[in-house]
Amino acid sequence: MNRSATAILSRPGTSRPALNSYALKVLPTIFTNALSARCCRACVEPAMPFDAIIGQSRPLMILKRMLHSGNVAHALLFSGIAGVGKHTTARALSRALNCAGGSADFCGVCPSCKKTATGMHPDIMEIAPPPDKHVIKIDQIRSLQNSIIYAPVEGPWRVVIIDQAERLNKEAANCLLKTLEEPPQATVLILIASSAARLLPTVVSRCQKIAFAPLSGHDIRTLLERAGIPADTAARAAAHAHGSLHRARQLLDGSLLEDFNRLASMMIARRAADECFEMAATLAKAPDRLPALLILLLEWLRDMRLCRHGAHAEQLFNPGQADALMHAARQIEPLRLNRQIAQVCRLMDDPQRTYNMQLGLESLLLS
Repeated sequence: MNRSATAILSRPGTSRPALNSYALKVLPTIFTNALSARCCRACVEPAMPFDAIIGQSRPLMILKRMLHSGNVAHALLFSGIAGVGKHTTARALSRALNCAGGSADFCGVCPSCKKTATGMHPDIMEIAPPPDKHVIKIDQIRSLQNSIIYAPVEGPWRVVIIDQAERLNKEAANCLLKTLEEPPQATVLILIASSAARLLPTVVSRCQKIAFAPLSGHDIRTLLERAGIPADTAARAAAHAHGSLHRARQLLDGSLLEDFNRLASMMIARRAADECFEMAATLAKAPDRLPALLILLLEWLRDMRLCRHGAHAEQLFNPGQADALMHAARQIEPLRLNRQIAQVCRLMDDPQRTYNMQLGLESLLLS
């Protein structure tokens, strides 16, 4: 079972701030759309030096030692849930490797640092799934291989960041394997993935693995407040983020909460099949939002199941919504509620499989 799902279903009964009103009972919305827009702008942060990255002391210690010694691995695998600093750290490392300042961090003022800050450094490349494809294809890897056969153009190192490496299709992963087996000189590949288990074992075995832990609630609150989010709002988002700054930011998006309320309402009161199909198709078109949405759903379903068994408010994820949860729980048969929990857990197991996601959402809404 997905780690987030396991954590939610096995969580001891300690209360946390309520996130939002639930379906069938109108309560004040905590996060306003105006604040959401402000957050989306404020949370776009520039590349951070190592010392400004919060909550990842062990990965940073490993990388600093690597830079001090000059013994840099040709391939690194940064693994961990979304929103814990993997990509930020990869960019910081790429800048530090090519910085003319000569320290274990980047100076931010040399010509190399200025070019990387604007994304114009010729020796730093990033690969990710195209927005309309959801997978990294072999053509992207072949293009990469053609680009790195030559020596770096300006800096001492060529750095390639492969974001969402778990989305490499089989052909692309096998093609990349050739580069990992015979890496070009002065080239560092940084693979970023949600889990090493989602990559080919042969790819993982040729990388130095560096695991990034989920962020603490305190760290997430600190980062949100640094971006200008009010303390109470930051605390509520952090409480439901399950260690991910990315999820905390998504929870500040009013449209995500609207999708949650609509989905929850449809799961309580059976709707026409056409309406379920339409909702599933709409949600499947935004796969990056689904993990946060599924976590909200599982918290909600788990709270309803506890309410049916007489749990106290302090045992719920949303103690302030105990009456609304009990009202909703009475409208769902226990077996149906358990089926919905199982279905959400299955969807959470691999949210990257967008070709199955729409079918899974349809099954959830029709269950």
